[in-house]
Amino acid sequence: MATLRFLLKRFFAQRLLGLAIVVTLGFTIGVLVAGPIYADAAREAIQSSAVSTASVTVKNVRFLTYGNPVYDYETANATLEDEVSRLPVGEIVPQGRGTVRLVGTDPNAPLSLTVLFRDGAADHLPFRGEPPQGPGEIALPGGIARLLGVDLGETVTAVGPTGEQAELTLVGRFDPPSRDDPFWFGDQTPFPPPDSTELSPGLMDRAGYLEVAPALGVTSEYVWDVYLDLVGVPFVRAERIPQEIERISDELRATPEFTQLQVSTGLDTLITLVQQRVEDLRVPIFLVVFQIGAVTLAILAGVGSLVLSRQSFELAILRSRGFSGGKLLAAQGVQAVFTAIVAYPLGLLIGMALAKLASNANGPSLPGVLFPIGLSTFALVLGAIGALIGAITLLLLSLPHVRRTILEERRLLSREDRPLISRVPVELFVLPVALFTFVELRGTAVQSTSARDQLDPLVLLTPTLLIFALSFLALRLLLWFLRRLDRPVAHTKSLPIYLATRRLSRSPGTSFATSLLLVLAVGLLIVSTSYRAIVLRNHEDTAHQQVGADWNVQIAVPDDPLIAASSVPPNAVAVIRSQPVFELPGSFTLSPSVIAVDPQRFATGGWWRSDYSNTPLDTWLRDIEVPDPAVPVSGGSFTATVTAGAPAEGLQLQVTYETDDDRVRTASAGTIVQGTGTYEAALDGADAILSITFLEEAAAEGPDSFALELRDVAAGEPIALGTWTPLQWRGSDGTVTPAGSGISVTIDTGAGHVVGGIAPPIGPLPALISPEISRSQGSPFVATIGGQRLEFQQVALAQAFPSVLGDFLVVSTPALLRAAVRIPEPGLALNEVWAMGEDDPRPALRQAGMIPGPTQAAGAIIGALAQLPQSLAVGMNFATAVGGLGLVVLGVAIGLYFAQRRREFEFASLRAMGTEPKQVSRVLLLEQGLMITFAILAGAGIGFGVLRLLMPYVGRSIGSAFPPPILVFDWPALAVSLSAIVAASAIGLLAALRALLRSSVTSVLRGEAE
Repeated sequence: MATLRFLLKRFFAQRLLGLAIVVTLGFTIGVLVAGPIYADAAREAIQSSAVSTASVTVKNVRFLTYGNPVYDYETANATLEDEVSRLPVGEIVPQGRGTVRLVGTDPNAPLSLTVLFRDGAADHLPFRGEPPQGPGEIALPGGIARLLGVDLGETVTAVGPTGEQAELTLVGRFDPPSRDDPFWFGDQTPFPPPDSTELSPGLMDRAGYLEVAPALGVTSEYVWDVYLDLVGVPFVRAERIPQEIERISDELRATPEFTQLQVSTGLDTLITLVQQRVEDLRVPIFLVVFQIGAVTLAILAGVGSLVLSRQSFELAILRSRGFSGGKLLAAQGVQAVFTAIVAYPLGLLIGMALAKLASNANGPSLPGVLFPIGLSTFALVLGAIGALIGAITLLLLSLPHVRRTILEERRLLSREDRPLISRVPVELFVLPVALFTFVELRGTAVQSTSARDQLDPLVLLTPTLLIFALSFLALRLLLWFLRRLDRPVAHTKSLPIYLATRRLSRSPGTSFATSLLLVLAVGLLIVSTSYRAIVLRNHEDTAHQQVGADWNVQIAVPDDPLIAASSVPPNAVAVIRSQPVFELPGSFTLSPSVIAVDPQRFATGGWWRSDYSNTPLDTWLRDIEVPDPAVPVSGGSFTATVTAGAPAEGLQLQVTYETDDDRVRTASAGTIVQGTGTYEAALDGADAILSITFLEEAAAEGPDSFALELRDVAAGEPIALGTWTPLQWRGSDGTVTPAGSGISVTIDTGAGHVVGGIAPPIGPLPALISPEISRSQGSPFVATIGGQRLEFQQVALAQAFPSVLGDFLVVSTPALLRAAVRIPEPGLALNEVWAMGEDDPRPALRQAGMIPGPTQAAGAIIGALAQLPQSLAVGMNFATAVGGLGLVVLGVAIGLYFAQRRREFEFASLRAMGTEPKQVSRVLLLEQGLMITFAILAGAGIGFGVLRLLMPYVGRSIGSAFPPPILVFDWPALAVSLSAIVAASAIGLLAALRALLRSSVTSVLRGEAE
């Protein structure tokens, strides 16, 4: 008890020392336990992510069987509900269906139709009328009701396979449901695809079907769709569910009602995928943890040595007064155990905090993805092991101190040696290993793997070893350089420079260890924060490359495409996507794409990466702009004198024009007759003429070619047609030659109803193209797009373009639209809208009069990528680096404070010899400032250098292969970290300086004050 009282008194008397060692050990334990805590949480996150992104048929279960007219459905339903109650069931949706013949108003035209019941179906169908209730009611798709000639309230006759009949009243009509509604069980929905010729089923309720179908002698297919509620279900429970489903299936097949049972689910495959990803995740996570754990243990040893250096004089006095070494060692052991007990819960809290930080460090998660942070048995045991190792480390550090007497302690104090790590060439042992791992990393498949689902441990191990070795080497070179300064410094008249340089070169002491710690911390921090920044940026780039922007909305073809293109929201861009047909062959691995974007809006509405092209974005966007080729007009009436031969007779003369509000209209000037005549057309609101075309309305085959003359063409003012060119539309072509006051036109007709025409010239459309198109087609080149043959001119080259996997041709949306709308026949159409920003653009598009269709969002892709094993491992790498930084900040502050307090005798001697306090301050600040500044700069240089060295080999392991990851630095995190290091160093130095200058010179010189 006396020993315990002594230890408690000493602990509280030296509370700063005790607090330092407790917090340091707590951080060490926290970094260790963060690994298993995060691994368990990541396992749940991987599971919840896989469940949230899986299709409805994969993550749920369908039980299917067949029953004849005497099938005992009620017993089967009760048996199945009882069996599946062991599963985490969210909802069971029963369904039954069979085929009957329905007879409407025409008894000679029955329809063979599937009739079904599905509990809750009425809430998932757009009804007109009422849902069916009871055996005498039925609801039908609107098209079926029209085919049968029945309306609401009228009767249809259901006929079974053996002729039995039942009268059913039509109480409701409905449209087919959305195929995205999970209620209908995905691709196993009873409704046929939209392009299918199969008829949609009729609908009854369960009671009505179970009475009518057996009475008609119908054999039915019965289904129970079991929707599992896997949200919050622990992985250890979820991985047993496939086996439970198999056991339930076997038990059901043993009953008379389920002898033909079929069970379909993809849950076993889903769980296997999750298990594989979890296993891929554990190795890099624990590698990171044990790497940082080793560093934190070294910091603990350093802080423990500083604490013992403050206690060594006290221990030496006790030893000189008769205390045995064993008793002192036991007292130190009790103190170490007490420290471990106090640090253990603190470490668990720190570990949970680090795991929580790691869970938010790998990017945004999908809705429904859980990341539960909790303590597992393994984490508790590992934390206890860490506390035990820490206590043993502290006890082992005490061994030399409990053996010294007061005289030996004085002798050691007056002859301070360089620390062991500054005398042993550690870099000679570590550097070869680091080089070996680097060579291995270069030789692995990391650099060429396009789809990697795990993080190669070398990606984490190699930079750590390189930074470790280079840190020792950098400090070794600094000390060598300082020793070379001995002679020049000997002649200096500045006392602070002389003392600081001489001490650092001859006896760096704790300054060497502190600087080494800082170099390591800064280098590792740069790598870990940059890894995270690279991964997050790569996730965004991958999603944007796939989508084209934050949002990609397919739209129905608008009535007025020019208006639609200009009415998209400010953060959106109207896009045309099509496929070209080139005149010359090319080596295309995938079908090339034509993408048209609005040059005025793409910079804000679309996504682009600067390394895709050597031409800047604003330059090639400006270069693909094309002036409007339409001919302005001042009148609302079109007139022309036409001289036509027999082949042109019967064709419609059409004028396509643009109004002042960007609407495109086509007016007919009448049917061409043989001979010379004047043709007129009213152009309501015309602002510019786009084309003059010839329409073949008759079903008979038109002429292969025809010729005519156009003279005196005017729309308010005369229109000169001499520069106009033939339209090349669906095989049509021709020639235009001046003839007197007009032109002579020869048209080779095409396959469209618009057999030909002429239009103002638009010239080659400027385009951004891919390398293979440039190589194979040259410039200018010709391609057919949407049925129209157009000429293109290369203005820039790009290696890739958003939303396109193969080769591409990028032109201006307004230019391509104007080329398309001058032909009054369906061809190219505005079919996509891209948008940037968090808000869904579909409401704004509806407000603008567009009809949105299938939509892709980059956010969902980013969330899915964030749950990949390599992303989760990088998140843990970042969190442990932050934890290591916290420990470094603490270690630097403690080390600087207590290490300088250890030099009280040295500074007291200087002050006794007349050195002014300002000079003492300058000595300390210059000495430590030099080492800290060098450490930060050297650590930053090593970190940046190692990262640039490894980037070509690790990029594709920590990110997706396309687009390739690019080097990104997390400047905000680095700024905060370096600020914390500088602040901790300043606090430690200023506190030590204040204590040194306030101490009594005489008291210190009479005997070391503790």
